Amino acid sequence: KPYKGMKLQGVFSHLSSADEADLTYTKKQVSMFKKVIDQIEVFNNDQVIRHVANSAGALLHKGSWFDMVRAGLSLYGVNPANAKAPIDLQPVMSFKTRVGFIKSVSANTALGYNRTFKTKKTSIIATLPVGYADGLNRLLSNKGQVIINGNYVPIVGAVAMDSILIDITEVPGVKSGDEVVLIGEQGNLKISAWDVAKWSSTIPYEVLCGITSRVPRFYN
Repeated sequence: KPYKGMKLQGVFSHLSSADEADLTYTKKQVSMFKKVIDQIEVFNNDQVIRHVANSAGALLHKGSWFDMVRAGLSLYGVNPANAKAPIDLQPVMSFKTRVGFIKSVSANTALGYNRTFKTKKTSIIATLPVGYADGLNRLLSNKGQVIINGNYVPIVGAVAMDSILIDITEVPGVKSGDEVVLIGEQGNLKISAWDVAKWSSTIPYEVLCGITSRVPRFYN
């Protein structure tokens, strides 16, 4: 029961598992929320503004809509459940850099911190001026990919604070200043936030939130 003289304007909660295929627990949460609202409105003598749905709830569980939804990840065009959404979400954000330096290295050359990568043949390696201080997870070391000149190429060696290395041996014509896509599209190729999340053993929320203030923002 509210304090005397206090009138509630709104009530909210949050869905913990709305991105799961099994919506049993989500439905239970929504049911509990409805019961609380009913009790509050009896004491409040008026209807309150009600909201509980995050992006996953808004997309996958109509019963959680109430008066409004709190879209987060879906505003970036990313499906929180990594499954087919009832609407065609299109990514609205990209993360790009440019080639800083190119060097040919011999076979059996160790690259990067702790020598975690060694070339198997004479290779052409490009340095990109972006690293974990910009939001690239170190788990992308020797695992992630980028897009350059219409090709997927691997990140080689450890992700450093301010730079990463990519192997461009099989991509002709690369030069300093060429665009490199970390998240986004180039031609028919695409790297999604979900792709980066899988390579980093995390979720797309962390990938997008992790891009630091060092990275310039451009809005179109």
